[in-house]
Amino acid sequence: MTTSGELVRFAETGRSVINPNAMWSDGERLYAGTLEGALLFERQSQKWTRIVAELPSRTVLSITGDDRYVYFGTSSGIARIERSYWDQR
Repeated sequence: MTTSGELVRFAETGRSVINPNAMWSDGERLYAGTLEGALLFERQSQKWTRIVAELPSRTVLSITGDDRYVYFGTSSGIARIERSYWDQR
């Protein structure tokens, strides 16, 4: 959804299988878990980024967060990443 409220289809995510239990938004970004890492959607730029290197496993089973961290539950453990990390990229 764009900032104006328009729904847009995203072809650039490819054919990723998104785990419906692994979706979370902090209001600025949407995080979606897949079998090949996580996808991060920046609402302002309307761009997707694949997250792999920061995770203990490519299989992301759950995502949640709070005002400071995003937690990625993977098949090999949990990754806790500060939300400010995404601002530095």
